[in-house]
Amino acid sequence: MQVEREQMTIPAYTPGIKKRELTIARQISMTLSKEYTRQSLAFIGNAHGGRDHATVLNACKIVNNMLDTNDPLITIPYLRVKKNIDTFLELQKDVNNIKSQELTIFNTEK
Repeated sequence: MQVEREQMTIPAYTPGIKKRELTIARQISMTLSKEYTRQSLAFIGNAHGGRDHATVLNACKIVNNMLDTNDPLITIPYLRVKKNIDTFLELQKDVNNIKSQELTIFNTEK
């Protein structure tokens, strides 16, 4: 599966969002990026605002420790995003199966 990289920036001043909330979101994103892609830690860190591989490892450790203790600050958003990703991947697989079947039908009609 090919994952396209979309560059996103967060303004320095984001009304209503605290620094800790952004940090948690970034840590969850890094962890899920590590789980769902084959990209290097350096690549993942760079895609998350120029962080290095050690920052990615630390983020994964923090998220996994908080998941182990069922900390709702991490567990709830992590599971929601993970479910959305899994649903998307299942739908993508279904679309690919349909396309494959259509190609098979098209090729046998010749």
